[in-house]
Formats: sequence, structure tokens, C-alpha cells
Amino acid sequence: MATILKAGNVASGAQITSDATGILEIRTGTGAGTTAITVGTDQAVTFAAGTTVSSLTTSGAVSAGSLTVNSNNISAVNSLGFRNRIINGAMMIDQRNNGASVTMNPNVNGNMFTVDRFRTGFFGTTYSSTAATLQQVTDAPTGFVNSLKITSTSTITPDANKLGAFMVQNIEGFNVADLGWGAAGAVTVTISFWVKASKTGTMSVSLENGATTRSYLTTVSISAANTWEFKTVTIAGDTTGTWEKGTSNGVSVTFGLMTNGSWLAGTGGSWSGTRALLSTSQTNFIATNGDNISITGVQLEAGSVATPFERRDYGRELIMAQRYFRFAGGGTGRATSSSATEIIQMLSPQMRATPSATLVSGTDAVLEPGIAFRAITGVSVAGGVNNNNAVLLGTSGSTGMTTGNVVLTPGNNGISLSAEL
Repeated sequence: MATILKAGNVASGAQITSDATGILEIRTGTGAGTTAITVGTDQAVTFAAGTTVSSLTTSGAVSAGSLTVNSNNISAVNSLGFRNRIINGAMMIDQRNNGASVTMNPNVNGNMFTVDRFRTGFFGTTYSSTAATLQQVTDAPTGFVNSLKITSTSTITPDANKLGAFMVQNIEGFNVADLGWGAAGAVTVTISFWVKASKTGTMSVSLENGATTRSYLTTVSISAANTWEFKTVTIAGDTTGTWEKGTSNGVSVTFGLMTNGSWLAGTGGSWSGTRALLSTSQTNFIATNGDNISITGVQLEAGSVATPFERRDYGRELIMAQRYFRFAGGGTGRATSSSATEIIQMLSPQMRATPSATLVSGTDAVLEPGIAFRAITGVSVAGGVNNNNAVLLGTSGSTGMTTGNVVLTPGNNGISLSAEL
């Protein structure tokens, strides 16, 4: 028991019931009352669930399962750094396109990156050759600057050929290993995001393991057209299945755009041993020319509470994104002939895996210092010691170089390096 101090609801005022435990309870209400505050013999103060405290000063620790401070939720399981397992959730890093609109031909490039770490996929065939555009835009809810916008530029009717479309981020296993999925004690997670669509309807949200043998599908409702809406879903951690805890894909976070109702479709609501990423009630948000949908503020965190979006500085977010994609720059090598080079490209920060090299623009892609920039027509990761710390790039198609001369990668976005999941 305890000594009880109860606010009186009669003319006699406060009521005191004493005992010898040394514990004090403060109660309010009628009858026996409801405990609001308990003070232990060690001076520890416990507030009842749901208590609102306008001001609290303490010299010791404050312990709570969940706190609301200035209208912001703080969850005990993720109150320190790297709450958000999503990289570039605010859509502010766009290394590939720097804000330019990208036209997608789903028949050719139906699964592509726009802003860093987010891949948009149109699956199937017989789409229009210019079915949609993807772009980092400056339309965003309060507190954000950018969003990723997908706009239909044709009529898209899902069928046996046009299977479906979604946007996804694959999270590296290292970054979700602590969730302990695949075993007892798997941690619950909460996904939160802002979305704006030109029509109302149902949007699929799903999680899937890298082996594509476990998935959880749920939905959110978009209730107002052309209006930014905040959405959250909470999903209990999966206690079965195989979940990557290293450099491969740990979990895919997917947002549905359209479906033909059968491809990767399901009703959801529980973990499944089949691939169910798109709800049978999914709305086609890109059905007609001009239809569009935008998303930003994407966060996946441990716990059952959607806390405020974790804001990391631009430089830190860029470094995190460059683990998966970057442009070559600062590499040093030599001309092996008048038309070819070998260049050592150091990778700092370290990339997720040995990257592949792609020629984005051959114009001035190589510099022969003191002489001239050189155009190239091809690039590859050449033989030798290649890893996630450094690669040997081989370029070809130049003219006029002097064999043995020093050459550099000038960092003008001519050669891209990718270790994407």
C-alpha cells in the first residue's frame, strides 16, 4: 500500500489515508480516486499513463515508453541517432539528374533511379514509349523542400501486359540487422511519409525481405486530391524467414502506383510467404495523361510510434547516398595509348560493393593535365584489384593523347559508379 493523499470532493477538503510503507500516492477523482502520481521511498516519481506535465525539472533520468514533448512524439526504442533507416527520405539528394525531369519508357527503362536510393519500376510491356516523367520537385509539405513526383504522360490501363508499378527503396542489411527479424523478439517498425496525389484512392505500402520469400502488405487512404497528407503504418516484426544482415538487401520498402489486380497482388494485413506488394484495392494513380503522385518525408523506424522526421544535414545525407552511387572524380592514372587510359579511382566514402561503371557523357570525361580534356566513348571496371575502396577504370575512344602521360577523372559527372541494391 501507500500513504494516500486524495483531493477531496466534499467540504472537508483533502483526505489522507496513512500507512508505514514510506510510499506516497496522490489521487484525484471521486470515490477511492485514481492515482495520478506515486513517490517511492527512493524519491522516484511515477506519473500515471496519459499524464500531461507542463514543466518538469529533474537532476536524474526520465524513463518512459513514449513521451510527447512540444507535440512531438519521442519513442524510447529509437530516441538516439539514425532513427530513420531510409536514406534520402526528404528527396533532397538527386545526383543523377540534379532536379531535371526524366522521361521513362517502361518498355526500355522501366526500373530506374531518379532521386538517390529510390527506384521507380513500371513492370510488363506494351506501354507508350513515353509513359511517365519522374522528377525531384520543390512542391513539398511544410518543413520539407523537395518531393519525388511521378506524372503520367499517356493513358496507362493495367492488363495482362502492363502488370503494375511501384516506387521502392531497398535498405542494406547492416542498417536493419538490429531489428532482429526472422527470430523471436523481432522489433515492430513504423513507416511514415507525406503523399500528394491528383486523385483520391488507396495506396499500397509493403515490406519484403531481400530473398523475396517474406512480405507484409498494407494500405493507406488518400482522402483529398492535390493535398499533402501525412500517413503512418505500424508493422510487427517478422519472427520467421531469412533476413539479410550484411551488405545485401535487408528489406524493401515499397509504395504502390498501380496494379492489374493479380501481379504481386494480395489483401495483406499479415506476414506472408508469398510476394504480395500491391493490394487488390490499389488505385491507379497514373491512369491518364496528367495524373500525378508525389511523396516525401519517408521514414522507417523501430517502434510503434511515428516520431518527427529525422533531419540529417545535407553533407551527411550525401555521404550516405554515395555508398550506393556517385560520379567518378579525383582519380589518377595514365594514357596507355593515344586513345585509352587506365585510372585508379579511390572510393571515399567506401561503397557498398565493387561498383559498376557507366558512361553518362563522354565529353571532357578525362583530363590530360596541362594539355586538354579528352572525350571518351567507353568505360569499364578494368582488371586488377577492384573492391569497394578503389577500382581501376579503363576508358577508350579518345584521340591525341600521349602514351604514358598522366590523366585524371575531373569529376564532371561523365562517369557514374553504382553499387545500388
